[in-house]
Amino acid sequence: MSARSFVVGLVACAALGLLGLSLSRDRAPAQQAPAKVKWEYCTLFQTATLAEEGSTFRVVLPDRVHEGKTYKEIGQKLGMRNAPDAPTDLLNALGADGWELTTQVDNIRENGLLRTWTFRRPR
Repeated sequence: MSARSFVVGLVACAALGLLGLSLSRDRAPAQQAPAKVKWEYCTLFQTATLAEEGSTFRVVLPDRVHEGKTYKEIGQKLGMRNAPDAPTDLLNALGADGWELTTQVDNIRENGLLRTWTFRRPR
């Protein structure tokens, strides 16, 4: 190998090394982890007893509580334009307001049922 070939190879390696160093500095910084989401919660309770016909409903929102004997009554208190005829109408209305269903639990008791839906949405 001649001295000239050696020098050309050395210069080429140095140039590639400097190019690599330059490119590594131009890369975007690593992305930061997304901010932790803070949630607010809403709970819908339905209580049905064997001694009485029908159910009672209670909606607990972060800033207020509504109670009623029917889906329609609760829907009106929540400001729904079309009063709900079924639980799915009420659940869909909460979903339209940004509430995401997280859990639904049925507690069956001797004298009736307590059904609980829990929702959340980002603050």
